[in-house]
Amino acid sequence: MNWDFIINLIVQFTVCSVASAAFAIFYTPPFRHLIWAGITGGFGWVIYVIFANYGVDAGFSSFFATVAVTALSRSLAFHRKAPITIFLIPGIIPLVPGIAIYQTGYYMFMSESSKAISYAASTFSIAIAIALGMALTLSLPQVFFSFKRKKNL
Repeated sequence: MNWDFIINLIVQFTVCSVASAAFAIFYTPPFRHLIWAGITGGFGWVIYVIFANYGVDAGFSSFFATVAVTALSRSLAFHRKAPITIFLIPGIIPLVPGIAIYQTGYYMFMSESSKAISYAASTFSIAIAIALGMALTLSLPQVFFSFKRKKNL
């Protein structure tokens, strides 16, 4: 990794964190959780970009980023004593394939079925990857995310 890529990642992390925190306002979380909801979104996007930078398919990149976001959300929910949705939904928002959904509809209405099918396949693969990543991580026992230290007596 070169310095340009790292600086680009920092900028993207910052922008995604702010956007995720702004989206989290719709769910009216307590203010003390708002910054963590934003950080979750930025973290997920950075994971996605790193995998995509190494040539991994968008579906697999979304899957790994979703697993990371869901694991971070479960840990934050446990440690901050809050519902997981406060962190999970804003964390997933940067991964949603919005432009691919738009382009699917656009090319469908423009009667360019080959492009529409291509974008639809991409959209469905990303959506399925997000759903599988969440399901896989949410099915793990809470003990993996609690990280409690034992007290020495």
